Amino acid sequence: MYVIFDVDHTLIDSYSLFYFLGTLKPEETIKLSPIDLPPCDAADWSHFKGTLADAYTYFVEDIARIETSDRPLGIFRPGILSLMTRLSDLQRQNIIDGVHLYSNNSYLPTLQFIKDLVHHMIGSSTLIQELIHWMHPLRIKERIERLPNVYIGKSWDTMYEIFRIHSSEIYYVDDLPHTELMEVLGDRYCHVPKYEFRASFDRLFVIYLRVVERARVPLYQLLQTSQFLFSKSMDDFQFDYRLSAQDNLYDFFKDKTGNTVSQSVIPQMDDGIQMMNELVDRLENEIRSSCNEWRSYELEDGYIVRIRRSKAGSLIL
Repeated sequence: MYVIFDVDHTLIDSYSLFYFLGTLKPEETIKLSPIDLPPCDAADWSHFKGTLADAYTYFVEDIARIETSDRPLGIFRPGILSLMTRLSDLQRQNIIDGVHLYSNNSYLPTLQFIKDLVHHMIGSSTLIQELIHWMHPLRIKERIERLPNVYIGKSWDTMYEIFRIHSSEIYYVDDLPHTELMEVLGDRYCHVPKYEFRASFDRLFVIYLRVVERARVPLYQLLQTSQFLFSKSMDDFQFDYRLSAQDNLYDFFKDKTGNTVSQSVIPQMDDGIQMMNELVDRLENEIRSSCNEWRSYELEDGYIVRIRRSKAGSLIL
């Protein structure tokens, strides 16, 4: 049994996160950038990427710590990380096989960030398994057939082709009503309210600056790379020589990000997390009930066997 989650506005609101995450994962972001990075010494680039990798690890750890505090940032829907802990416990009991992420987000590092943070928090590396984003090679049919529609649905044929599991082995959660999936999955489709909360830019920037300095990321190289990654043309490049690299980074990211909530605002629980917990209640009851079902079968030689499904497999008595 698998629980499959949509990402944006279901698990998280990634609005405030993008530019921070994008500079920590430059090689993935380059694929989305209209501007090529300038030539760079290979050894220098390798060292730079190494420091960014360290900063990313620290970033994940710090965000996890704050999101589980009494003043969360609100990137994650309140209660989601507790729900993931619960699902991890069910996986350890062999009640579920795991969790997949299935998103129309084109930026794979967003999904990887969720996986890394959840696994860091729960102390396991097995809960979240497949990360399916919009550019996944097996979703090419959806991309060709459905674009340039504003509303991009998700098809059951594509989902089945990717996961190869029956609809009875899936519980699915999404903030959008994808008609095809709803028809196939029925009450196994959990349609939750849209989660919207633009986490405080200023709080995120403090965390970001702390981790890049801890990882000894060269700040001027980081600033230059950020401008190449996120500028539409050379005319967008800005650098105020009167300011430090830190202040230039702040101004550049702030201008790109736009308005977010103030530092004092924290997110509130909503009905969506309750709906997800109720879904997991139903899933757990279904599996535990099926584990107690005995079935009798008559073999060709006349023997009768009774089979009971267990969480680990089937027992024949």
